[in-house]
Amino acid sequence: MFKYLSFALLAVAAVGCSEDTPDPNAVDPGSFFPSYADKAYQKCAPNPDEGVYDNTFEVQICRTSNTVGEAVRLEYSVKVYDAVTDSYVEGSKDLFTVPEKYVYETNMPMGFIPVVAHNELMEIHETVLLTITILDDTTFGANTIEVEYQRVYPEESWTQLSTCTVVDGWIFSIFGIDPFDYSFECSYEINDADHHLFRLVNPYQSNSYFEGIRAMNIAPANERYYVVIDLNNFKAPAVMPSVSGYEFGPDVMTIGMVTIMNEEGALMADGYTADEIAAPGALEEESRSTFADNVFNINTCLFKGGQGQGPYNNGGKGQVVFPPHIPIVEDVTPAAAAKITPDSRSSVMRKLSEQYMQLKLDRKI
Repeated sequence: MFKYLSFALLAVAAVGCSEDTPDPNAVDPGSFFPSYADKAYQKCAPNPDEGVYDNTFEVQICRTSNTVGEAVRLEYSVKVYDAVTDSYVEGSKDLFTVPEKYVYETNMPMGFIPVVAHNELMEIHETVLLTITILDDTTFGANTIEVEYQRVYPEESWTQLSTCTVVDGWIFSIFGIDPFDYSFECSYEINDADHHLFRLVNPYQSNSYFEGIRAMNIAPANERYYVVIDLNNFKAPAVMPSVSGYEFGPDVMTIGMVTIMNEEGALMADGYTADEIAAPGALEEESRSTFADNVFNINTCLFKGGQGQGPYNNGGKGQVVFPPHIPIVEDVTPAAAAKITPDSRSSVMRKLSEQYMQLKLDRKI
């Protein structure tokens, strides 16, 4: 199902060792991960501001000595999400390449373990947990670190278009507020390789989002967050599981960063094809989302917490209304073609109109 080869570097933020580093002559030699807990947890995230997209990243390691050429043995394990048990289970180690031994090439009390993620074996937006263990460890710090990795689309494969109108059926439903009372404008982009893929850009940082709820969002405002919409089959329009960019403060609830999706997107992430989802009886009719006349009605808004809780359904319904000058049409009859009026001020809009008309000739739904 996931046929796209693009991916983003998910870079692990370096954590300083200076406060943790003991005397180099300590009697308890060995290496450790910088942490104040038994397990260090680092979430990998795309770094679009740096313009870096790759399938490699580094994990910082510290030690109690400063000998050049000192080696430390490593081992690792992988967990993947299992929808049947709603939990993370043991996965293939082939998803990553982690060296069996790390060698300190300088006399610095720290280094960086190189890790390669094999994105071609991963599904897009599916979280994979990588655990690295230091065998030659010390009691000074943590000997295990858990890294959350997620294959995503790279920034350079998307083109910014315009703004669309969004009704948020996810966060509003948590507070019991009718989301259709507070629609907001959000910029969106089209995928250059697949013109049936769109993504909302930082929806929960939008200035037009309801201020009362936006003020409770503690997610970093300088990060990039995208909500991916798959319209490859109008009979199964999908909001793919997407890290939303909304995180509740501890005084509200502690579930981590909220990931949002609809029923169709959740099923696609579990490996079902759009045709299987669109088949009669696959979903309750009232839970199916619809797309027509540039309006995406999301009839089942699901969300889950950053630590894997969920997905939950609070009965929320949402909507995305694309502007009329981006003609996403279900047919290319003369009558439909006559309705398409590209914005003459924008060559991008004219080009996209032509692309949509041609793509619809070949679409099989």
